[in-house]
Amino acid sequence: MNILSDLWIGAIAGTLTVLALSLVIRLILAPTLAGVSCLSANARKIVIPALLVLPAVLGISLAIIMAVSDHHLPFDLMAHHCHSDAVGCAAHGRVSDYLPLTAIGAGLLTIFLSWTMFGMAEKLHAIVETNLRLQRTVSKEQDTAFILDVETPLAFCAGLFTPKIYVSKGLTERLSAEELEMVRLHEASHIWGRDLLVRFIVSLLSFGQFGRVRSSLMAALVRAQEEVCDQKVARQYGRVETAEMLIKVQRLRRSCSGLSPQISAAVDHGDISARTLALISPEQTRSKTTKTFIAVAAPGLAFALVLASEPLHHLIETLFLSLKG
Repeated sequence: MNILSDLWIGAIAGTLTVLALSLVIRLILAPTLAGVSCLSANARKIVIPALLVLPAVLGISLAIIMAVSDHHLPFDLMAHHCHSDAVGCAAHGRVSDYLPLTAIGAGLLTIFLSWTMFGMAEKLHAIVETNLRLQRTVSKEQDTAFILDVETPLAFCAGLFTPKIYVSKGLTERLSAEELEMVRLHEASHIWGRDLLVRFIVSLLSFGQFGRVRSSLMAALVRAQEEVCDQKVARQYGRVETAEMLIKVQRLRRSCSGLSPQISAAVDHGDISARTLALISPEQTRSKTTKTFIAVAAPGLAFALVLASEPLHHLIETLFLSLKG
């Protein structure tokens, strides 16, 4: 038995787990989104990111468990390393036998990590560039918000770890004082909930998802975050008043033109019609049921990972032995 063979078995099992879970989520995307939409906005803020990162997190976790496990679990589901004959029980090759294959795998892993790091660096650069561009157009600070010296009606928050609220001069001139307070409270709610940081982390860890699945779930996450912020505003100013403010701001935003892609992404506030409907016809929340489900599912998944590690190790090793002849 050697570490390289265990690393390869773990890597294969992790990759298969990522692909299998991504395919399952892809096949049940429509019913999954329909089921998730029945949950409260606060619950969706937890469930949707979990669905997005599930393949990658479970795949990586399973690979690590199988690679570092000493294969002596307290529950013995099968006689470990026994493949119908005595030779099969100790049939791991020498370390030198795995070096060429490991070099290829290490090269592929390096390419994947480089691609991932490049994508993360590109996103961080876009965030920094957007913040610098915004700072150059700030004319003054007013009531915890930075006023942008532009006529386009805009309101959004930008930044990851220390996000700031930006409101354009064009919007301040078109809204009443109370409506501006509602806008600032909405954007402040994004900051309190670390919504931008959550989106960034989820976008990095959702690499295991298919493109259409990823975009659909990310859109659902944005909508859930927006609805939670809308509810916080509605608790202070009223549901109807909040819905009217959203519609008014949306009508003003339709006049926006010539925005950069970074700014356009920052002011993406989800489906306004769905948000106003959620305010006017409040959903029946099932927060207690959702919390109970999550409390049971999380340790259940962790136990299932450990439980599955030995059978998967056995099956993959059996495949290697059969190929070896």
